[in-house]
Amino acid sequence: MLAPGRIASMQSSGAAVDSRTGMIEDQHVIGLDQLTTAQVALLVSGAAGAVGLFGAINAYRALRWQRRRDAERRKVKVRLEVAQHLIVIPRGQSGDEQLAVAGPFQALHRIAVSVINNSEEAVAYVRDVGIMGTASRRGRRLLGDSDDVRLESGQRLARHLDLDEEDVAAFDGGWAITAELATGQREIATGTIDAEVSEMVDQLNKTGKLWPMPVVPDSRPDTSDGP
Repeated sequence: MLAPGRIASMQSSGAAVDSRTGMIEDQHVIGLDQLTTAQVALLVSGAAGAVGLFGAINAYRALRWQRRRDAERRKVKVRLEVAQHLIVIPRGQSGDEQLAVAGPFQALHRIAVSVINNSEEAVAYVRDVGIMGTASRRGRRLLGDSDDVRLESGQRLARHLDLDEEDVAAFDGGWAITAELATGQREIATGTIDAEVSEMVDQLNKTGKLWPMPVVPDSRPDTSDGP
């Protein structure tokens, strides 16, 4: 409660003071019914402006996201898949000819390469595919000098390289396979010769049999406890 002198002083300055309780009355709370039409219009326009600004920000974000998605769909992306396995062919023929059912044969180590268009919508044009020994620096082209190969989304281009013992030795230190697109973009896969496939090729060429595989004696010392 305010002192009588303080109440008189504040009343003289224009403040509304309850003479019974000595409390200052709040004169700053204004109801909507006390606002003029211009003031109400100003408040409404301010709220509408805030809503409009929020909508504009969301629209800009949506447009930016849509542009990123469009660019992602148009982006050219390719993927390399590499597999290794054994093939058997008539001796003296290439791996592209019919397999031998009888007579002299030769086992080869095949590296199969697939170039896959992994784009959402874009068309990829493959210009060249090659393999290079990382240690020997010896290489082979798998596509040749033909025109660029067109790949629709999801399509693949398959090529292979058949290796004899001398060729396998050239890639013993590992290999790098490169697919080059017409745009200059390159996709590279690296790996090593599959030892199990190489061993089967060697076994078949030497003995004519795949099984049983030769057993390599364990040269490690026996560390088990004796009886």
